[in-house]
Amino acid sequence: GGGKDGFIRPLEILNLKTNEVKKLDIQKSEDHDDEDDYDNSLIASFKMTFVESINQVLIFGGINETNEFSNNLMILQNLKTLKIIQTTGDIPSPRIGHSFTKINTKKVMLFGGVENSLSDPSFCNDVYILHLDTMELSWEKLSIDGLKPSPRESHSAVLYENIIVIFGGMNGKQRLNDTWTFDINTNLFEKMECSGFIPTARSLHTATVSNDTMYIFGGFVCADYKTWSCTSTLQCLNLDTMTWKNTASIELINKKAEPRASQSSFEHHGRIYYCCGRK
Repeated sequence: GGGKDGFIRPLEILNLKTNEVKKLDIQKSEDHDDEDDYDNSLIASFKMTFVESINQVLIFGGINETNEFSNNLMILQNLKTLKIIQTTGDIPSPRIGHSFTKINTKKVMLFGGVENSLSDPSFCNDVYILHLDTMELSWEKLSIDGLKPSPRESHSAVLYENIIVIFGGMNGKQRLNDTWTFDINTNLFEKMECSGFIPTARSLHTATVSNDTMYIFGGFVCADYKTWSCTSTLQCLNLDTMTWKNTASIELINKKAEPRASQSSFEHHGRIYYCCGRK
């Protein structure tokens, strides 16, 4: 799914052995009664976030064609059935632009985003844990001691060992290029004093971890958050030394990727794949 001059419903899968893209024939779960609510959720795929868990894909939040924010949690089961899941606990507000990062097979962390509406946005820096090891999936809003990142959306958040690394985003006034870590054992944030070639402030980029390195690619980079200018820069952060490196010095094979934002990315067997995006 996604949004480009309208909303796109289909879910597609890339076969990494054949490099073929296939549209999935997704069926509505038989135990879902409200047809209208289900159809409305299916098109709320613009700015939605995905995490794989126990052979399932979890989908939270987003926006639909009438610009209504969602806090639905949906599960794609076995790449065949899409189901809206009822959750308990401290359910997050409807939002877009958040991060949704798998900690392990029992927990997923949600951070930030923007709530309320497009015309009157309210930026967030709250932290929620979705517990997957209960009979009913339950949310827990964490009470954070000490410093934490400023409210933001369209940032990146990736897991590395026992920390989640948060980079960049925007806050309604400017784009950001700060780096924070969140310790999943202590629930404490720490602002990193990074060295090296620190990336330009950006939002709607991707961050992907391979070994001990986080790779930042693309995104919107203009300081004025109302300006839409994409980049194709690729920079990497050594997560052990917190040192940034500019990959402009690396010899690139074949054609360099075009500037883009809102793309998706993932790592597989030492390769990082980038897909789609907005020019």
